[in-house]
Amino acid sequence: MVMIARGESVGEAWIDGLQGMLNLQGDVGYMLVTEIGAPTIQGPHDREIARQVDAMLRRARKQPVQAVSNTLFPQDVASRFTAPLMYRHYLDEVYPLLKQERANWWGTYAHRLFERTQANGTVINPLDRMIRKMAASVRRGRVVRSHHELSLVDPDLEIAIADPTLPGMTSTRSGPCLSHLSFKVPDRTRVDLIAFYRTHYFVEKALGNFVGLARLLNFVAREAGLNAGTLTVISSCAKLDLPAGTTRADLRQLQESFSVKAN
Repeated sequence: MVMIARGESVGEAWIDGLQGMLNLQGDVGYMLVTEIGAPTIQGPHDREIARQVDAMLRRARKQPVQAVSNTLFPQDVASRFTAPLMYRHYLDEVYPLLKQERANWWGTYAHRLFERTQANGTVINPLDRMIRKMAASVRRGRVVRSHHELSLVDPDLEIAIADPTLPGMTSTRSGPCLSHLSFKVPDRTRVDLIAFYRTHYFVEKALGNFVGLARLLNFVAREAGLNAGTLTVISSCAKLDLPAGTTRADLRQLQESFSVKAN
């Protein structure tokens, strides 16, 4: 059965999803669809939610929200460089350090977005190629509705993250959880993002992933000359994980406190 979580901001959507996860009989939900109306807008409630989730994660010695978000899009690097220099700095300076840490073994999605070796040995930047193609089609005025279907016929507007040739991809418990990104341009003014996760640890990873995806969407929109639209995250299998020292009662208290504030 499909579960739907909605919110205007990343924090609101995460709280709505948390409520749905807590209402499950067990700790696993299938086909959780999270719809975020304005993912790039962050208010005081979003920052407070992230602060409280960070406290849980730090007690369990897990990566904080910001660190998780940076595996998807390195905002700190992007804020200091133009796009071409950002790609180069990340690949030459940041990624070599990240891949040395086991905690980042699968958390290097940005690297797969910025660099890919094709079957013929040619090295490309999938994200940059997609943005250029998107921007060019917008300039030609051919994206009023066609981009709804372009993903079916034009693979350059789809970015597959999972690579079955990587070590561990035959295991059901290892490998990258984010498997696919799809950018859609429903009109000539905005771009939406749909992300597909095969597995999503809702407390440890989901909020940071939502933040990272929102930042990636904002970057793509800016570089393509569009507005950032909506973010939809499809989690094939969502798990209500409990970081060490955190109980379901703690999560319920967090969810209820922010659900009341939202109302």
